[in-house]
Amino acid sequence: MSKQKKYYSTHKRPTAFLCFSDLMAFGFMKAIKEEGLSIPADISVTGFDDLVFSNYSNPKLTTVYQDFEEIGR
Repeated sequence: MSKQKKYYSTHKRPTAFLCFSDLMAFGFMKAIKEEGLSIPADISVTGFDDLVFSNYSNPKLTTVYQDFEEIGR
């Protein structure tokens, strides 16, 4: 792992992150766990997309549904 300090270890840690997609949220959740922090006790995470497998993450990802068909119209 890089010796570069993480943002949340060098600054006042945020209480929540809003990610622009569920995939980004999964990556952020992995990084949080690698730092020994807990979701949602230490940091809350929300994604966008409502992908089917968002229900199977641990903890379950809070996500916002996007109707891609409607957006495309």
